[in-house]
Amino acid sequence: MRKFFSMMAIALAAVAFVGCDKGGDETSGGDNGVAALATPAPTVDQASVTTSSFTVAWPAVQGAIGYLYTVNDSAPQSLAINSVQVTGLTAETTYTFKVRALSGDTAKNLDSDWGSCTVTTKASSQGGTSSHACLNGTDYYLILLDATSYESVKDRVKADYRPNETTNFLYVWEETLLGGSPSGLGYYGNAGESWTSLRYNNKGWFGAGFFSNQKAELTKLTDIAAVNGEGYYLHMAWMGTYTGTYSVVMYDNSAEAKVYIGDENAEYGFKRDGEWHEIEIPMTVFFSKGLYYRAENIPADGMNVLAIVQGDDGTMPAGFDIDAFFIYMK
Repeated sequence: MRKFFSMMAIALAAVAFVGCDKGGDETSGGDNGVAALATPAPTVDQASVTTSSFTVAWPAVQGAIGYLYTVNDSAPQSLAINSVQVTGLTAETTYTFKVRALSGDTAKNLDSDWGSCTVTTKASSQGGTSSHACLNGTDYYLILLDATSYESVKDRVKADYRPNETTNFLYVWEETLLGGSPSGLGYYGNAGESWTSLRYNNKGWFGAGFFSNQKAELTKLTDIAAVNGEGYYLHMAWMGTYTGTYSVVMYDNSAEAKVYIGDENAEYGFKRDGEWHEIEIPMTVFFSKGLYYRAENIPADGMNVLAIVQGDDGTMPAGFDIDAFFIYMK
């Protein structure tokens, strides 16, 4: 059974009604004639609906000490307030949300009947607005890419650093991140393909690095240095709802070149709306920050190709979902 997670949300204004009903008579009572609490009337805020979440609220019920809710008849969960954000959902799927008010004194009032509403999550963006133009380039240096998409570029791959637990690894540093729970489609919309999902582990910082011990493969990065990065781009797909700044760091074992990933208003960033968003950074940006792949600096036992850490602005994003990381020539 899918586990649903909730978090408190502020009272919603101008919510839209979506397939809702009260589910019973407000004044129904038990055998002893005690009336039930008024049945909650939940409504979904359409602006909150993403591929994996939605927010629902209902008017507070007089006499209630709390509420129980279920999603698609999952195990009931309790709430102290009259709104909730439901997450961990699947794209383009219809969910039935039910809620009932709990009485603090059953001698005066019984628990209410269940009120309900339905909502359908958004369809996956399946690559946003790029139309997968990023798979039509040349000279691919892969860091993250699903197996289906790999088939479309495999004859143009120069180096493959994707984690395989043998020569290439994704290391989480000092347990600062925990594995998330990917659900729904990845950036390219290929069913059955997962992506990388990590969550902050409250260590005061976080970091994860893509490491390869293949010196011969790593040395191929010097071809990018031969043209000072001209024509090459770092392609990334990001998704999430967490606020805060990330740092993407690229290495050559003698220098670290860092670029910040902010929100949709940043030079490089993405909207925190639970949808996939594409970011492309010219490799010349990293070279201007000191990156320069030198064969003599690549150690025999390997090095990090790329890492993700928190930004330097004091924010600490609660996690991230990433896919489609690679360097390529347009």
